[in-house]
This record gives sequence, C-alpha cells and structure tokens, in this order.
Amino acid sequence: MLHKINENVADFVRQEQNSILRAGTGVSCHYFRGSFEGEYLSDRVWEKVSERGGIDVLWLGANPNAPESLARIVSQTDHEHYEAFLSQLEKRWICDVAPDDPDHWDPLSTVKHAGWKFYCDSFERAGGAEAIMFANIIPWGSKNIDSLFKTLDEKSPELLNRVLQFGDSQVRAMVDLLKPRYVLAPSSFCNHRRLRGVIDSPILGGPSYKFERRSVKPGKRAMNFAIRTDREAGITVVHAAHPSALRVTNQYRDLYFDEFTQILSEFSVERPSAMTS
Repeated sequence: MLHKINENVADFVRQEQNSILRAGTGVSCHYFRGSFEGEYLSDRVWEKVSERGGIDVLWLGANPNAPESLARIVSQTDHEHYEAFLSQLEKRWICDVAPDDPDHWDPLSTVKHAGWKFYCDSFERAGGAEAIMFANIIPWGSKNIDSLFKTLDEKSPELLNRVLQFGDSQVRAMVDLLKPRYVLAPSSFCNHRRLRGVIDSPILGGPSYKFERRSVKPGKRAMNFAIRTDREAGITVVHAAHPSALRVTNQYRDLYFDEFTQILSEFSVERPSAMTS
C-alpha cells in the first residue's frame, strides 16, 4: 500500500519523457520523512495506520532540502544516485533512512522549535495530533522550490507541468490511503503562480475548490492562511506558512494559538469510519 507511493517515483522517471529526472532521483526522493510509531518498514507502518483507522495529520512539505538532486538533473551525471534510490526502494522503508541511521531526520523531533510546536499544539487542541506523518509534495530536491521550478521550466515547461501533476496525484493517493483528519500544506507552494492552470486539487487548491482565507492578528504581525473542509471525506485542509517562516511573537503567542485553534475547531469534521484495506 504505502510502498507504492515510493514505487511511483521510479515508475515516473522510467517514462522516456521524464527520464531527465532519473539522475536526480536519489534516496532523498522517498516521499515520507521520519518513522511512524517507531516503525519505518512500509508494511508495518500500514498495519499501524490501519489499526487506527487513519492518522490525525498529514503534514506536507514542498520538496526535500537536497540541492544535489537538482544539480544532478542539470548535469546529468552520477547515475549511481538513482541506483542508490532503487536499492533503498528494495528495503521497503517508508522514509529515506532508518531511524537508527546518523543521517536520519524526523520532522517531529523539531517540535522544540517554535513554529513546529505551534502547529503541533494547535492540532492537538483542535482534535488530536497523536498520529502525524510528514511527506513531501514533490520528491526531487533543491535549495528552495523557486529554484526547482525555474530550472525545470527553463528545460521544459511541459516537464514541470508533469512534475506538478505527479506531485498532486501522489498527495491525493496519500490522502486516500492515510485518511487524515487534517492536511497541512505550505502556502508558499500552494499559492505559487506556476501551479495556475496546471493544478486543480482538493488538497493543493485550484479553481474548483474554494478555500476560505483567514487572518489572525492579535499582535503586529498577521498570520494568514487558507482553509477548507471536505465533509464527505472528513478532511480539513490548511494552507499556512512553513514552520520556519511562521512569525508568532512570544508576547502574543497564546492569543495567536487560541484564535488559530478556534478556527481549526470550527472547520473540523468527523472522519468516515471505513478505511481502505
């Protein structure tokens, strides 16, 4: 089940029209980050998720912070990078490295940082944040999303369109499998002009899906975000600032927290009881 999300990356770059991406497809292109309840083998993670009937929060990042991925796409060198990805894929790990690896990075271990903790605490109060999974929208890494978009656009606008549509299809597949109550996606990605006319998604946004724009401003800085509820699916989707870009002053943190959490609670819905098997 979940292993197919990572296998889809290999299937995508095997297509001739996308083969240029193969050189930049390394272990960092695994979709998920961190373990889930101490498990990192995809089949065991799926068992845990199934036992729960879904997760609380699917936390999306734009793409991996791995500039070497984009650099190899540009240079078309070092195809050992791709061989390492395939080797990792055979291990059926859900993430790029095992939890006991010194290079392992679990996003939820960063909750001590203000932005990450703010979101975790908010979802916890609004309805639960015990079961959180972190994944990227686009698997190919770069220094930032603008550099990835610009470089791929210069090579081929059609290639970038396919990458965006692939990312959207992957996000939809993860949501269908994981049945999250909340999805948190970076507004910097979802609001990017390059998505216009390419993506029309219930998660990433588009003309067919109405997101309500909200703003919380108990202090000098406004916390702007967009939110929508899919009642049939039992999902609340939030487009908000990346934790590292969240500017919530300590002086007014509790007020920001109370107002943001209240809005989350207003939009929250019950998850359907049935789970994909």
